[in-house]
Amino acid sequence: MDKKYFQSPPSSLGFKIEAPKIEKKKPKLFYYVDLSNKYPTPVQNQGYCGNCYAHSTTDTTNMIYMAANKGYPNLSPQHLTDCTKGTANDTYNNGGCIGGYLYTSYKYMYYNGVYSNDTYPLNG
Repeated sequence: MDKKYFQSPPSSLGFKIEAPKIEKKKPKLFYYVDLSNKYPTPVQNQGYCGNCYAHSTTDTTNMIYMAANKGYPNLSPQHLTDCTKGTANDTYNNGGCIGGYLYTSYKYMYYNGVYSNDTYPLNG
C-alpha cells in the first residue's frame, strides 16, 4: 500500500482535520428501590465485631423476602460470620470479625442456606 493513505493531508490543501466532537451525555441514573422504610428490620448491635458484611447480607435478604410477601425469615448474621470464615485458599474467604465480602456471603447462602436468628443467635 502507498504511504499517502496513512498520512494527514498536507496543510497546503487549505483545510485541516479536526477530531470529531463527542457530545457528553449525562450518565443514566441507577434506579433503585429503597426497601428500608417499607420493610424495616430490627437494629442489631454487632459490638466490636466487624461483621457488617454478614448483617448487610442477611438484612437485604430479609427485606427481599418481606417484599415478596413471604414473611420475615430473620436470618442469622452470626451463622454467616462463623461459617464463611476461612483462609485465602477457602471458597468463602471471609475474615469473621475482621471483615468479609458480601458476594461470598451471598454465595454461601445460595449453596448452603442460613439459619434464623432464633436458631443461631448473634454473639457480637
